[in-house]
Amino acid sequence: MPAKPFDLVVERSAELYADALEGPDGRYPAAEALIAWAAKSGDPRYTAAAAVLLKHARIEVARLVRTSARMRAWNRVGFMAAAARARPVLRSMEPRAPRETLLRGSGPVDAATAALARRWNVRNPVALRAIEEMEELYGRTP
Repeated sequence: MPAKPFDLVVERSAELYADALEGPDGRYPAAEALIAWAAKSGDPRYTAAAAVLLKHARIEVARLVRTSARMRAWNRVGFMAAAARARPVLRSMEPRAPRETLLRGSGPVDAATAALARRWNVRNPVALRAIEEMEELYGRTP
């Protein structure tokens, strides 16, 4: 993420920078930490946009799994991976108890989104269509 004030704009929490990447302009969160943070943010825009990153070829699945567990976002990240059809991530994750809340507020969701949320023990899911729209907007990652 080439944005120098990124750490001040997004989050001051140290857990986002536990595995930070050093760049010429400073420290930036690793994509895996950014995904877990977005899953916990409660913001549907961040969640849907971060889901697109789950299919990127450079995602380190083992790091994502560790980070999701450490940040207590396991089911949320699993739901996002299932919604984005990120098979490499899904091979390393299974739903866990207890139930986690994805978004701050609830809204109407289609049957497919509701079924996926039940499978992943997630309340207030982001709609699958929102993730598809982010993929269309940002392009499908390799």
